[in-house]
Amino acid sequence: MTLRTRRLVQQIILFAIVLTMLLTHNSSVSLNVRLLQTGVALLALVAICSKRLRDSNLLFSPLDFGWLPYVLLTALTVSLAPFPRRSVEIWLWFIALQVPISYGALYLFRRGWPERGLYRALLGAGSYLYFLTVTLTLSYLAQAAAARAAGLIPSGFRLFGIMDHPNTFAMFIAIATPCMVAYLFMRLGKIERVAVILWLAGAALGIYGTGSRTGTVAAIAGSGIALALALLAHPSQPLQRFRVWAVSHRQQAGAMLAGMAVLAVVALGIVFYLQFGRPRQDDGGGRLSFYRSAITVFTEHPIAGYGPGGFFRNELNTHSVPLWRPMPHAHDMLLGTAAESGLLGLLGFGALLIVGAWTCVKVWRTQPTRRLLIAGPIGGLVGFCLSGILDSPINQFGPFFLATILLAYIASFLPAPQSTPRQWWRTGLIVATVAGIVVLCAVVLIPYVTVWSVTRPDRPVDTPDTTLAAAKQLDTVIAYDYADPLVTLQSGYEWAKLISSTSGVVEPQALQNAIARFERGIQLDPDLGMNALNLSALYLKANRPADAVKAAQRATQLSNQDSVAWLNLGIALEANGDPAGAQIAYENALVFETRWETTGFWQVTPSRQAALTQFRAANTTDHYYALLAQANTDRLAGRKSEALTAYQNALKISPGAVAQTYVQGLIALANDDLVAARLKLTQTTTMETLEIWDQIAQLEAWRGLGDLARDRGDTQEMLRDYNIAYAYLTSRGIGGFGTKGDWGYSIVGYQRFAQINDYLPDVVMLDITPDQIASFVAFAQANAANGQAEAAAAIYRQILEANPDNTEAKTALAQLASLKS
Repeated sequence: MTLRTRRLVQQIILFAIVLTMLLTHNSSVSLNVRLLQTGVALLALVAICSKRLRDSNLLFSPLDFGWLPYVLLTALTVSLAPFPRRSVEIWLWFIALQVPISYGALYLFRRGWPERGLYRALLGAGSYLYFLTVTLTLSYLAQAAAARAAGLIPSGFRLFGIMDHPNTFAMFIAIATPCMVAYLFMRLGKIERVAVILWLAGAALGIYGTGSRTGTVAAIAGSGIALALALLAHPSQPLQRFRVWAVSHRQQAGAMLAGMAVLAVVALGIVFYLQFGRPRQDDGGGRLSFYRSAITVFTEHPIAGYGPGGFFRNELNTHSVPLWRPMPHAHDMLLGTAAESGLLGLLGFGALLIVGAWTCVKVWRTQPTRRLLIAGPIGGLVGFCLSGILDSPINQFGPFFLATILLAYIASFLPAPQSTPRQWWRTGLIVATVAGIVVLCAVVLIPYVTVWSVTRPDRPVDTPDTTLAAAKQLDTVIAYDYADPLVTLQSGYEWAKLISSTSGVVEPQALQNAIARFERGIQLDPDLGMNALNLSALYLKANRPADAVKAAQRATQLSNQDSVAWLNLGIALEANGDPAGAQIAYENALVFETRWETTGFWQVTPSRQAALTQFRAANTTDHYYALLAQANTDRLAGRKSEALTAYQNALKISPGAVAQTYVQGLIALANDDLVAARLKLTQTTTMETLEIWDQIAQLEAWRGLGDLARDRGDTQEMLRDYNIAYAYLTSRGIGGFGTKGDWGYSIVGYQRFAQINDYLPDVVMLDITPDQIASFVAFAQANAANGQAEAAAAIYRQILEANPDNTEAKTALAQLASLKS
């Protein structure tokens, strides 16, 4: 192979690895991503050992005294964690995997891989990401123009979907942009220089689109450092020449500097102004709560922390779930390290930061001919550290990977020490650490393969046979990985799907297996209230009401603001012969979900009636949902004046902009202004939803649009709108409405796909209120007319769960059953 061909191959390999590792977020934690990450780590190990370690001295650098303490001390905190099996994967995929990457990169750069290869790899990878940026931006502009043409207000602009989250994409920009700024000062061909300038334009658009204030500051500061260092290192010495000129032209130099300072301040002010008020931005309160949580964990576990991933588990214990989605990290890399790995982790991470800074300084001082090459990477590492003040790049594989590569690149310019017989221990420690991490990756992937085959997003629709096969597959994994809570819980969900046969008869073995798996899973993962609630429903199914009460009580302790948990505790207490306790539980359910007050559920038993009476006596002031229910009833009964009064009162106390827009649509509907009503309801469906009440307003807007379509005889649009509203309303998962089937909890908590965040079918929810029944009856009738009897029956059963005495749903369900028989 000629030198030119070899350089081209090396460049292609660098580009492929950098782009692949940066795009891991876009595929979240799929099996393919994990295989690729393991493959890269394996390639690093093969490269290190390619000459049978005869040139092992190329591995030696000051970074040994940073990476090895960091990875080994945090590994010690894994072994000391309350749940080591859960902690090991968080540690492995975020911290440990960086070590083989670091040593592999250091070795290859010292072996003579192209010095500009890393810059060109960043140029190619960033170009691809910025192509996506331009595509998404143009798509947003087209949608915004269409919305304005329809009289709607377009939603705010923020780039989601690139590297999974805008803040993660902003971290990439903050780390990579300084490299490209410095790269401009090297000798480049015209085409490459134009490409770099376009790349920087893409970075500017990208950082604006992310709406990340932290990323913006980090990118500007890192680029400023890179620019200053590049000017200092440039052969023409522009800063020195300017200094000489300024000495003899003080007034002109002073005026120039003052003008540049004013322009810089104005430009920065405009940039920061444009970054505020974007969708899903934290107003500061969220981060303060994360910091307090991290400090609390650290003070309670100061030596070894709560284990990698421990911040997430602590969030489950300090917030009500599922009304709140837990955060996986503390949004500060030092506080996050302190919470999860304690003083041991801080010592290791501090060593890495200090050694990294010392390496940068030493290369700058001792390698003057390489200064221009390292100016950009130093600025990139500054951007990485600044991102870690208000965010956590070490919890995001892509940005951490990029910082690791930059640090190894800088260290590669230090001369490798001569290898001596005394240094066998150093070589052995490095190679053993890298090899151990690669082997552990392979071992951890063994259960991952089975879980992925059972839960992957493109898996065909479950049948009893495939579900049974999946449950048995997972049980096989449990036999050799008994401490893995995710596999155990997922097995419980699979067995729970098999509890009722098509004839409605309970399968006792499936029920027993589901209960056993949930019991074991909760021992291994005791923090999520939904698991305890599901176990309570299984106990009731098995006619074990006393155990059901205990499990439901545990659910309310863990998720003390979850109305579903309190509701089902009341049901379990009634089944166990404790009407007084049931009444208290029912009252709490109404406190946390006032929307349920109007359902017919409360009229079935004395305990429920007493709970409703007590709740109304204690809450004499009309609340938002009660006013809406009354207004809807009045409007449908033709009492326009009363309806408008109730709507206006509801508007005054509507919880947020989405609910306010929805109520305005109802007011227009009450005034018989169908054009304005349709416009407001449509606007509601396009607005950003953050809170549960936003989601309720949005799904109600879809239902309202379905009603309008029904009234004008547009069956196709009616079915579409009703289907959206119904699916959203009845797909309750860990995040509230519309999150059933979401992998978010397992991804942030386990770094694997799984569907262990859904309520089982026997958990009761009162989601369909009386003023919604007419819409969903029409939806069921349309389904039945289209030959979808099972779908229609499911809708009627959902209506009856919340309104057991509804005659229309009972009759229709009986008719469907008779037709089927």
